[in-house]
Amino acid sequence: MNIVYCILYIGSMFEPIQNFLGQVGKGFHMVPQMKAGMVCSQARKLISDNYPHFTDLWTVKKFENKTLTIQTKDHSSASELRMRTEQLLAQCRENQYLKGVAKIAIMVI
Repeated sequence: MNIVYCILYIGSMFEPIQNFLGQVGKGFHMVPQMKAGMVCSQARKLISDNYPHFTDLWTVKKFENKTLTIQTKDHSSASELRMRTEQLLAQCRENQYLKGVAKIAIMVI
């Protein structure tokens, strides 16, 4: 599955490649998985760009049914994520790949 994320990340940098990957995904019936991979990849980038001090504590795990699941390392980082959830959702709405995120689920290890 990690190879799909790498391909999608590279594909997001080059529009013609992204179009090609979209066609390949349709052929292999992988469009939902490819979209989820793109959302997770963009969410990781959003967190690392806007919340660099939390990149070690927050890990994007999956995107399913318009819900982005983020895993935290401890309860204090989960509390911090809860406080920033609305801000994070607003930033997701501004990103073309993350507009489909309607909710953030938090998992604590």
